[in-house]
Amino acid sequence: MIDFHLPAMLPDDRGLLVAAHKTASTADEIVVITDDGQRTLVHHPGEWLHYPVYAPSGHLIYQRGTSQPELWATRFSLEERSTAGSPFRVAAPGRGPSVSHDGTLVYLSGGVEKQLVWVDLEGNREKVRSGKRKPISRARRSPLTANVSPLWPSTSGSISGFMTAFAVR
Repeated sequence: MIDFHLPAMLPDDRGLLVAAHKTASTADEIVVITDDGQRTLVHHPGEWLHYPVYAPSGHLIYQRGTSQPELWATRFSLEERSTAGSPFRVAAPGRGPSVSHDGTLVYLSGGVEKQLVWVDLEGNREKVRSGKRKPISRARRSPLTANVSPLWPSTSGSISGFMTAFAVR
């Protein structure tokens, strides 16, 4: 039995990206589901893959690994709903990616602080006041404003790190 988790819609209703759990011990595939069926886009045997997202730069970005997670990407054709080339590392450590319509990638990176930060295209970091001092598990950037909305985990202390936002162009 295959379980599908962590769905992310492709633009213009072109399909749904999901992490495929084929066994209880791994979720080693990223799958696209369309009106024509489903197709495996990325497969890393025996590893955990999470949070697949489409970037308007023409990339599929996802989390690879659990104890020391990294963000990986591969070229992705939205028209063909297929990948091209070899996957490559985007950030290490990194987890929980989210990409806005303008190409801004937001993700958690390593560290001990629990602080939302904004990173510009030159790599300059600016702390963002969140008002709450809880660990951040994921964030979404509003497509209409420059606001980033962190999502808080239900269990205290489950995730630590910086929430990082930067543009992918």
